[in-house]
Amino acid sequence: MQVRKEDIREYLYTQGGVSREVLSEREIAEQFDIKRNHARELLLELVGEGVVERHPRSGYRYVDYRGTRPGSAIMMRYTVELEAAAVALDNADREDEVRIMLAADALDRAAAEEDLAAYIAADREFHTALVRASHDNMLIRIFEFLQSTLFRRAAFQTAFSEPHRATQRAHKQILQAFLDRDGAKLQMLLKRHLNYRGLQPRLKEFSAPLPPDSELLDSPGTEC
Repeated sequence: MQVRKEDIREYLYTQGGVSREVLSEREIAEQFDIKRNHARELLLELVGEGVVERHPRSGYRYVDYRGTRPGSAIMMRYTVELEAAAVALDNADREDEVRIMLAADALDRAAAEEDLAAYIAADREFHTALVRASHDNMLIRIFEFLQSTLFRRAAFQTAFSEPHRATQRAHKQILQAFLDRDGAKLQMLLKRHLNYRGLQPRLKEFSAPLPPDSELLDSPGTEC
């Protein structure tokens, strides 16, 4: 079996993540039957992604993001995904289109079988493929960081419900707008899907114009 960093990430997550004291290179090497040097390389990749941090002489620890406010994570995802979708309209190639279509097909199959684990994996892959279609490494890295750290789910729901069907319908519409290269419609559909209405108060504050420089300079705490 070819071991990937995603395999280690899943192993760590299922083993308790932040509740664990330490993760060692030896443990990973033994768990996946690989050489210790290979285990080190994969763990260092996860360090670069912000999933774990390295402590010399003690091992690796899962980075605890539980203190991050959910609203902050959602705002970051919203901003990154909308920008990536806009860039993807210009940069995406046929391979990107196929990858997104395959993710949409996988979501349909999972919904038909009511396989929630496969459904959530396909949902994640759809959005990841859309962002990767931008070919913008900064946007891709930020989004993958969010996916691998802040948007993990400890447990799946036990039954399909209308929100799952609504997501399925939304993905079909988003895919068609992307294939049609309809930027205005794509942005509108993504905003609706990513809960624009719920975020609107914060988005208004985020996009509000800055006050004049004179007001900023006169306000306390602005000295350099």
